[in-house]
Amino acid sequence: MDLSLSMFEREKYILQLQNGIQKRKQLLIEKSKEIGELAKNNELLDDVKIEYSKYTNKTLMEKEEQLEAFKILSRYLQICPEKKLMDLNIKTENSNNELNQIKREIHQIQNDINKIK
Repeated sequence: MDLSLSMFEREKYILQLQNGIQKRKQLLIEKSKEIGELAKNNELLDDVKIEYSKYTNKTLMEKEEQLEAFKILSRYLQICPEKKLMDLNIKTENSNNELNQIKREIHQIQNDINKIK
């Protein structure tokens, strides 16, 4: 700043500096509010992510339990003697159809699990 400025010019210069400072303060306040809103949104997204993770983990566990149950049933039908099936009043043709249906279900559940992972 030039010392040879008149008192009026100095006051004018000081006012310009003060206006600049005020504008910067206002900008910082606005940015602070904006950052606060983003932080709230981020917390909300974190909550959604946590809930979604819980949901997918639960779904994955259920699908894996279903898969295991169908595999057990499939193994049982494959090793079950024909006589025992007849004793249970289940025809061999029906048991083969059931076995094929179970295999399709196993395949579908495995696809579902892969999609979830």
